[in-house]
Amino acid sequence: MGFTEKTKFMLLGAVVLGTGILIGKFGLLEAEAVTEVAEVLRCRQIVIQDSAGKEKIFLGLNATGDGLIVIKNRFDQRSITMTSSKTNAQAMLNLTSDNKTLSHQITGYGGAVFCINEQGMEVAYLGEDSEGAGLISLRDKKGNEFFNTLQITE
Repeated sequence: MGFTEKTKFMLLGAVVLGTGILIGKFGLLEAEAVTEVAEVLRCRQIVIQDSAGKEKIFLGLNATGDGLIVIKNRFDQRSITMTSSKTNAQAMLNLTSDNKTLSHQITGYGGAVFCINEQGMEVAYLGEDSEGAGLISLRDKKGNEFFNTLQITE
């Protein structure tokens, strides 16, 4: 390799190096390595998408401003919805699938589990009554009660 060829390769290397410096200096590319861990991350929502760009996990707020986590299955159906609520419940976890809901709540009386059907009717309740006694209540799909443990004890 002659002097002229060596000079051309050195000039090419200098051009590549200069281009890299310009790209880094002026931020022409937005990719960067992250080596630090943030102590606090504040944002309105986080969306995780699959490789096709479909939303699979959502962390954010619902329409009323309550916290919301939505996890979708591979068919893009909501398989799990967890939300907090501004109701009488002190804490709430709702699991929702195909318009059916299982709700775990901590209420003023204690803990409770509600099963809600596709029509939005509470069809099963397991929890406490106002006196602190255990209570089981079952209803048909229209919400008409057909079993209640209070009926047995009274």
